[in-house]
Order: sequence, then C-alpha cells, then structure tokens
Amino acid sequence: MSSLAGAVGLDRETFLDDIHDDTLKYRIWADMELGRLDEVVAAPTLFLGVHHLHGKLTQAQLIPLIRHYVDRSNAPVLDTVDCENGQVC
Repeated sequence: MSSLAGAVGLDRETFLDDIHDDTLKYRIWADMELGRLDEVVAAPTLFLGVHHLHGKLTQAQLIPLIRHYVDRSNAPVLDTVDCENGQVC
C-alpha cells in the first residue's frame, strides 16, 4: 500500500503513520457518520438548502442551480466581499 501512496505523490512514511493514527481514524468515522445522517450517497455532494445534488456536475449545470437557489433565498448569501482580494468577510 505504501508503494501505491508513493506512486500518487504521497509521502510514504506520513501515509503509514496516518493509517495507524487512531485520532485520524475517529475523525474519518465521524465524517462518515455525518454523511450518513445527511443522506450523502455519492461524492461529491453539494447541499443547496434542503436539496442534495449527488455526483459530478459541470460548471454549466451548477451555475443555473446555484443562481436559482440564491435568487429564491431570503437570507444574504455574502456579508461583505473585499473587492481587492476577493475574500468574503
């Protein structure tokens, strides 16, 4: 397994340390449980309000879906955007 990790560009020692790290194992299990509770059935999954969009979506598919959701939402989507660096504040 470590040779496969190295083949995809991971540091082999770090990889081997990580697969035996109980803290990481419990974090992964917690993430998996959250996904199960949120009814995630595929990756990637995008949440738009109560709607779950599963699987690979193109930018052409995502843009109208997100615009539709934002247009229908009463809540502000962004508080403040710093136009110089594009960061949301």
